Amino acid sequence: MIGLKLLRAGAAAAGRLVAVPPEAARIRMLAPVLQDLARQQREADRLWSTYTGLVDAYQEKVLRSARSSPIEPVLGVGAARGVIAELAAASRHEVVASQPGGARDQGALAESLERADELLARGVKLRTLYQHPARHSQPTLTFVEYVTGQGAEARTTSNDFVRLMIFDRTVALIELRDDPLSAAVVRDPSVVDFMHAAFEFAWSSALPLSPGYDRSMVEIASDDTKAMIISLLVDGTDDRAIARRLGISMRTCQRHISEIMRRLGAKNRLHAGYLLHQLQDREIH
Repeated sequence: MIGLKLLRAGAAAAGRLVAVPPEAARIRMLAPVLQDLARQQREADRLWSTYTGLVDAYQEKVLRSARSSPIEPVLGVGAARGVIAELAAASRHEVVASQPGGARDQGALAESLERADELLARGVKLRTLYQHPARHSQPTLTFVEYVTGQGAEARTTSNDFVRLMIFDRTVALIELRDDPLSAAVVRDPSVVDFMHAAFEFAWSSALPLSPGYDRSMVEIASDDTKAMIISLLVDGTDDRAIARRLGISMRTCQRHISEIMRRLGAKNRLHAGYLLHQLQDREIH
């Protein structure tokens, strides 16, 4: 009780203890603790204010550096979408994009639809390059049907490529190799020109993606995919890598390989590789 300040020495008789009101004891006991806490809080507030100022100064310096840098990393899908919206809003002539893989996320399609609507309404040309598996994605086809109806263009190819957007041939946004949810903004004129030339090369040999089911185009796309698979098989690429590069599932990839083997009359994968090399040698000679 003495330690809690609830007892004190009596004034009348030595050695006697007198009870102290708990409220008074609590105040006496907590006063120094509260004073210490108040001091620590003032110190914490001072440090917080100091570091906040440093953070603001650092971020402003980073932003200034990024704006003047030919390559600006944009980390996180939210930040990347914000940059896309900003660059699209500033575009006046043309936006080209390459979207690898098959089916696109419906949320991403809805966001792209709103952006495409705004661009096309302002007279900005819009071209998008997909891989052939996009022809089997109904949400993607619905999206393409709408935007092509507004004047956009879309094509598909069997070649693999990176996710890319180029705005007015002056600035490009490309996904980071090790983080597909992040991107890099590229403003270097020579690099952007190279990216645009690579897009145009792929676009020139790609197949038009038009609304509705076009059996002839689907058959051409399937044959194109098989031709690419054959090329990769000759190079010794494994099934998983082939599927990833073509934007198709392992199951679809293995179905194509089985069909190729059947046409070749191959007994197994090794035999198919041997026959393909023979065919290739005959074509060369």
